[in-house]
Amino acid sequence: MRKTVWRVALCAGLFSLPAGADTGNISVYGTLNVDLESVKATGAADPAADYVNRFRIQSNSSNFGIKGDEKIAKDLSAVFQLEMSVDVAAGYGEVSGRNSMVGLSGELGTIIYGKWDTPYRNVQAFMDPFYSTGIGYLASILDTMGQGSTSTTFLSGGGSSVADALSFSRRQGNSIQYWSPDFVGASVKLAYSTNRDRSSDPSNHKNPDLLSAALNYEQGPINLGVAYEQHDDFMSASAHPITGVTALKTQDRGFKIAAGFKPFEDTSLGVAWDVLKYGQYTDFGDSFYKRNALALSTTQKLDEYTVRGAYGFATDGTCTRASGAACDTAGLGAEFATIGGSYSLSGRTDLYVIFSKIWNGNNNYNFAIGQVNAALPAGADPQGLGLGIRHNF
Repeated sequence: MRKTVWRVALCAGLFSLPAGADTGNISVYGTLNVDLESVKATGAADPAADYVNRFRIQSNSSNFGIKGDEKIAKDLSAVFQLEMSVDVAAGYGEVSGRNSMVGLSGELGTIIYGKWDTPYRNVQAFMDPFYSTGIGYLASILDTMGQGSTSTTFLSGGGSSVADALSFSRRQGNSIQYWSPDFVGASVKLAYSTNRDRSSDPSNHKNPDLLSAALNYEQGPINLGVAYEQHDDFMSASAHPITGVTALKTQDRGFKIAAGFKPFEDTSLGVAWDVLKYGQYTDFGDSFYKRNALALSTTQKLDEYTVRGAYGFATDGTCTRASGAACDTAGLGAEFATIGGSYSLSGRTDLYVIFSKIWNGNNNYNFAIGQVNAALPAGADPQGLGLGIRHNF
């Protein structure tokens, strides 16, 4: 894997060399965001399952990328991006494992093929206080129903496990996206991830795909976003962790609204609300689980310093079973808080400190990026304290 990293770096160097043919505009970029963390998860229903305190180094979505465009007509350009993840602590990466695409861009907008964050995932990015990653990422309470669900990346349309299938914070592969031009601050993003994983077995109705759409508005001190996403058959033939129902057809839907406001130049406020509804459909009736979540955030700049914080909660939710049997959601909600600050050494380098915690009831909400433990026991409350440095180029 280290050889792969060096090959990509070598390619980046070659792109900067003069060539006989016009290579268009090509640039190399990246972000290194690394912190030392003390993490634990205590309070599990079974005390013996508590995750005792330990130290670790996290790379928090560190990345290296190459992007560019080539003008091929008066109002049309070819565009591309290849972005890889970089784990500074472990010393490896994955070529095109992050946002990677090729497409066309013109006056009517941009169309791309590849793997890219869904419009739903990024609709609240403007209000995420800690760089939309790590233990302070708002997707730890938004875009998930707990049950170990995390921020996910997929090659194809569906998921391979219950935890993966539950997530609405997705970088979706096998996708086509359309991004509209900006019109007086408003823009639209649409995405479709194809049914590549459709079953060929006539007795298996699995036909997974994804639809995602977002309307964004940015003008002066105001940011607004509305998003919808639908997952078909992401959990087909898998027992739902809340309803316990196994169905050949499933459909999960998410709806999210986010708003940001800057009352002063150095002060930012944000609020986001999302509703997730998971449905299982059988010949004998339908079963559902639905929950709401709310997140609030703020940042305050003081010269080179920035104070950062957020709070959010997810409700226990409600559920119904096709059989009519009782369905208990008590204790399935959670609360999330993160607080800290950063100091800008330059326009590209920050030092930061962060503390984050999730308070679980009977559920196991976890940090969306930088899980304390992949197999977090029910009822355990994950928390982390970190000291880090972030540099972008």
